[in-house]
Amino acid sequence: MAEQDDSDFTALPLGERAVHKLWKARMHAYQELNSLFQKSSTMSVSPDVSKYWINPDLFATYITDSNVVAQEQAILALNALLEYVTELPAIPKSENLRLTWIPLLAEKGLGSSRPNTKNKTIECILLLVSLDSSVQQTIELIEPFFSNKLPRLVASCVGCINTMIESFGLININNMQSFLLQLLEPIPKLSSHADRNVRSNTMNLILEIYKWIGRDLLQDLLLENLKPIQQRDLDKMFQKYEGTIPPQSQPKLFQWQKDLEKEAQESGPDKDGDTLMGDQLSTIPSKADADALGSQIDPFDILPSTSILDKFPEDFQTRISSSKWKDRVEVLEEILNNLLIPAKKLQSKNQDYSEFLRSLSHVIQKDANVQAVTIAAILIQQLCLKLKSNFTKSYGTIVLDPLLERTKEKKPSVSEAICAALDYIAEVCGIDECLEETLNHMKHKIPQIRMECTKFLTRMLKTWKPQSRNLQDEFVIKMIPDMSIVILKIVNDTQPTIRETGFECLATLMKLVGEREVSETLEKLDNLKRKKVYEYYEKVEVLGSLQERPPTRSATMEMVPSIKSSISTKSSPIANRPANLNRGNLPSLRKPSSTLPSKRGPTSPLRTEKTFESPQSAYSRSKSRLTTRSLTTESASTLNHRAVNLDIELDDLRKQKQKWLKERQEILAKFDNFQTRTSQLSEENTMLQQQVSNLQSSLHEKTLELRSKDLQVARLQDRVSALETELEASSRLPSSNYGVRSVSSERPSSGGLSHPIPGTPPPRFTNFSADRPSSSLSIQNRPSSSGAPASDVNEKFSPVTSRRFRSPSESSDDLPHRVNSLQLNSADKSQGLSSTFVNDESWRRAAEVTSQLKARIERMRAKTRGMSSEMR
Repeated sequence: MAEQDDSDFTALPLGERAVHKLWKARMHAYQELNSLFQKSSTMSVSPDVSKYWINPDLFATYITDSNVVAQEQAILALNALLEYVTELPAIPKSENLRLTWIPLLAEKGLGSSRPNTKNKTIECILLLVSLDSSVQQTIELIEPFFSNKLPRLVASCVGCINTMIESFGLININNMQSFLLQLLEPIPKLSSHADRNVRSNTMNLILEIYKWIGRDLLQDLLLENLKPIQQRDLDKMFQKYEGTIPPQSQPKLFQWQKDLEKEAQESGPDKDGDTLMGDQLSTIPSKADADALGSQIDPFDILPSTSILDKFPEDFQTRISSSKWKDRVEVLEEILNNLLIPAKKLQSKNQDYSEFLRSLSHVIQKDANVQAVTIAAILIQQLCLKLKSNFTKSYGTIVLDPLLERTKEKKPSVSEAICAALDYIAEVCGIDECLEETLNHMKHKIPQIRMECTKFLTRMLKTWKPQSRNLQDEFVIKMIPDMSIVILKIVNDTQPTIRETGFECLATLMKLVGEREVSETLEKLDNLKRKKVYEYYEKVEVLGSLQERPPTRSATMEMVPSIKSSISTKSSPIANRPANLNRGNLPSLRKPSSTLPSKRGPTSPLRTEKTFESPQSAYSRSKSRLTTRSLTTESASTLNHRAVNLDIELDDLRKQKQKWLKERQEILAKFDNFQTRTSQLSEENTMLQQQVSNLQSSLHEKTLELRSKDLQVARLQDRVSALETELEASSRLPSSNYGVRSVSSERPSSGGLSHPIPGTPPPRFTNFSADRPSSSLSIQNRPSSSGAPASDVNEKFSPVTSRRFRSPSESSDDLPHRVNSLQLNSADKSQGLSSTFVNDESWRRAAEVTSQLKARIERMRAKTRGMSSEMR
């Protein structure tokens, strides 16, 4: 059955097989198309072949075949068709082909899992690009697939664009600015893609773009949006690249470049007699486009513009005119930090910044708070930076005079901000708009204003360049007499610092226009001041020096015949001899030179040569011309040789320039690394300082705690010494006191206390040991003189009972009370005991208390010593 199906579809026509339901039939048709395109003649195009580019929808269905094997054969057939088209004498229009095939190739071919299918797809896309004038349209067709969810397709699309730029370059592109913005917009997101292949291909794409537009433009448009680690990786890749920026040649040529090459080869040799080779032709168009690319693209023009006037606070005018300086500073900081600094370029169309600039000028001129003045000056700087050429002269007129007036501030931060704002205004508005106001303020009565305005004029003169061919039309040239008068007053100022600025300003003007133009001013100075001016003259550098202007066209045309005649005389050895003889006769024909100095010599070198020319030299020169008429071919060869030498020298200079550029990039990379290391060290230093401060604070706390402990120890020692004193005093009491107390204690008590209190329990008797004296036992059973039972008295005053009522902790804090209680108890007990027994018992108890107190004192001292050692 399968053999019958195979025999069935092979008999079908090519068109039916190409849309057959069996994938084998479709694959068979694609293979046949491949062989058909390879064998077709380019001299006579068959309609069976031309219909495939006339109607691109046919191949649109083939290259999107659902079967991957058949799809691969379809893409191979398309590759053969495109190769056939590129070999035709008259190449058909290819725009419709790209619009139809490239999106399908990108989606189905680049997203294929088969390596051969993917490679052939890239070849087909490159052939389609070669039929175009640039890579712009193809990149715009592939770029939408960057947002696809399939990482394999995204990586393949990025790699395909990378291959296109590497092969054809970024030349002949219409509206390069918008194209670069569109190309670079998705790259930051792709560089942070989750797939590793997408990130790798994106880095390679950035490198290819860098080869054509350079780092400066890429820095403003892309590199600032990347992560620091990605920027470091790109720096390493940029350093490894050793070619020129932009490249001098392309690996592959567009079809229009090949046509130019054929035309150049058919036109024959060039002006030097050399035949143009293929490498030279491939370099010529790409180099021209690359130069145009570098000269036309301005990073600022590509940046998106932002409107800020509609985002101002509603109460801006109220807060900027508030009597509280905090309100003015806060509103200015809010506009600076939230609106101006985040914006890279300000919108100028339909935007009027005059009112805002008037508010800033009022703050600069009238505000007494230097912080508000500083922020206002910074705002003017930002406006100049973000508007550039759109910062019109009318804007500069609004703020120039207040800034010049405010240069009286001596605080460095305020002065620097104001001077920077003045420099930006002079850059965007031009020196001509600032010159008259600056000269007027150089006559100001405040010395600080005179000095700062003189410095401002010096900076302007250093950066000034003539804009017109005729110097007499330049406003700066017209203002030289006025500038000289004002600068002369500054040079003769009474303050030395102002005079120094005047010396530098006069030296800069002299360096710019020449010494002759300011000779009258120099003659009015004494020798010391003139010496100062010449010292600055040797050091100062200006951009637009007028002392070495290029010769005019008439002077150049007059010099050409003399150059040709000198070349012809050098080429003729016969003519050289009389010329050498005539040189010896020249001194005898000159007039003796005068010893007096002349004010002005001859103005034209041609006039000088004509003055000192002798008839013999004229005769020899005419004779040499006659003899050299037949040797013009030799002079032409000499010119060719010189041209070749100049080309060689030019190539050497280009190589040196590339070498210097490479060294510059290396130095910049080292500088960036140094800055990174410096920032890291500063962060570590800050962290260590924080740790030191924390340790110092903890040490301070420990010191305070130690001091408090010392105070506590001192108090305890004082208390111990007081207790010892009391103990010694109590131990020195005479024994007679006890006898007196015992006598007094035998007096009868009051009658109210003679009987026990009703309702109280009966007294409890305590048994004594057998070694007690008998007298003590009799005292226990004998009633007291007051009528109370003897058991109560014994229980109240006996040593055992008193010991039972004592505190369990045996603390020495109640030592006096305990001593007195011992004395009282012993005195009361003397009624029934002998004085000898009472005294012995009291001394025994006192010794016991003393030993306990000494033991406690020792424990307290040991504890104090332990606390002191821990604090240390």
